[in-house]
Amino acid sequence: MPSLPRSKSLLAVWLLGGAFLGLLLWSAATHGLSVDEAHYALYAYFPDWSYFDHPPMVGWLQLPAVWLSGSDLALRAAPLFCFFTAVFLVRRLALEIFAGPEAQGAANASALIALTVPMYHMLGLSLHPDGVLLPVACLVMIVVWRLRDPAELGRIRLWLGLGAALGLAGLSKYTAVLLVVSTAWVLLRAHGRQLLTRRGPWLAVAIALVGISPVLLWNLRHHWLSFEYQGAHAEGGESWQGQEVLRVLWEQIVTYGFLTTLTILLGLGWHWRDPAVRFCVAFAGPPAAVIMALAGRGGSLTYWTAYAWIAAIPIGGYGLARAWRSAWPRRGLAILIGLEVLACLLVVGRIALGGPEERPGYHNNPVADLYGWDQASIRARQLALQHGLKSVSVMNWTLASRVAWYSRPFFVYVLDRRFDQIDMWFGKLPKGQSTILMAWSQLPYDLPVRSAKSPGFGRCQLLEEMPIYHDGHVISHFDFYLCEDWDGATISAPMPGRWLSAF
Repeated sequence: MPSLPRSKSLLAVWLLGGAFLGLLLWSAATHGLSVDEAHYALYAYFPDWSYFDHPPMVGWLQLPAVWLSGSDLALRAAPLFCFFTAVFLVRRLALEIFAGPEAQGAANASALIALTVPMYHMLGLSLHPDGVLLPVACLVMIVVWRLRDPAELGRIRLWLGLGAALGLAGLSKYTAVLLVVSTAWVLLRAHGRQLLTRRGPWLAVAIALVGISPVLLWNLRHHWLSFEYQGAHAEGGESWQGQEVLRVLWEQIVTYGFLTTLTILLGLGWHWRDPAVRFCVAFAGPPAAVIMALAGRGGSLTYWTAYAWIAAIPIGGYGLARAWRSAWPRRGLAILIGLEVLACLLVVGRIALGGPEERPGYHNNPVADLYGWDQASIRARQLALQHGLKSVSVMNWTLASRVAWYSRPFFVYVLDRRFDQIDMWFGKLPKGQSTILMAWSQLPYDLPVRSAKSPGFGRCQLLEEMPIYHDGHVISHFDFYLCEDWDGATISAPMPGRWLSAF
């Protein structure tokens, strides 16, 4: 059977992309910010050269939204842009690396696969460093593919573009160092040691270093805090366990899609000797291997492999385009595409619908995390002002980012011993002070009241409870306490950088 005509396959991509854009815009307008979204919005509210837990690009991208309105919908323009730009660039990448009549089919299929990855839809709704890295990684791969050609080796413009792209990658995510490893491997394999005698590569290195200089300067000023934190985070806290790797592998397949996994395997099986396939493996392999190795110690998060998957998607695009030529694989793949589209609809739809009703002892509704924080944060600030207080406090940093964003410019303190970015902005609650303690039912903590075994407040009094309704039922609730005479442990926070204070 012939393959789907190019014009029709491209039209299918456009229609699916348009439908998903409408769906994501609808969902983006229905709920509040997630933990990470609010945290990175605060990056833009407190602009700096870099930050404790990530490079600055994720905050710099939110500067226009914060300057203009700071609305939830405005803050979601950047992740949507990154998602659909990545889809466009992965299609462009497939067009670059595959030759002949296969290129158009593989390119359109690659875009189709990228559109049906559930994880990419979540990154398209919520700005995250891994979502920013997706289009940048595709851009790096396009430039590196062109530079493999000896005829292009002397084009300084390409080397300048490579340096700029690698600089952007370094400003986006620390795992971008693996992009550098892949880039060096591919180009040295293509050109050998003579590469080191050319001017272009050294210009690219210089531009990339200038690009990441804000991160280096910030860390130099702050005793390399960010690198220490990322190293400890990646290391995990457990002994290495093989079953953890298998569990994470299963999560990867589910969140990045059975269609993606199957088509990549098909492309590898049919086309392994093709330079284009090996090129994609050179970029997808290092992050996948490193992150799966870290998974054995509990040091891996599902979205860390986002750029590894998009680097491999052109292989899947080739596998899908070739399999589509035969009748029986085409029927099975059509069903699988439909199921993946349905999965994306369910993921985005469930977020918009708010999840099940809250029940006593039930704390496993992740969608409840997206509702009510704006109301509760404003109410906490009002209660603080009513009692002559200057701050709101929470028990964990994951509870702090939304409170700090929605109650800005109020001070928000985290009452744990951990030191992180929130502490760099606000410090720790001073000894002897009182505050409004805000508690959330889906992440309960014991009240930090002083005892013989632990420090805390002298007393805490419940002021009121706020239920959060969605679609006619309660999905969570907030409690507000007046807590007085703090005697907890404090940590001295270094002053945040002020290089961008002009903003």
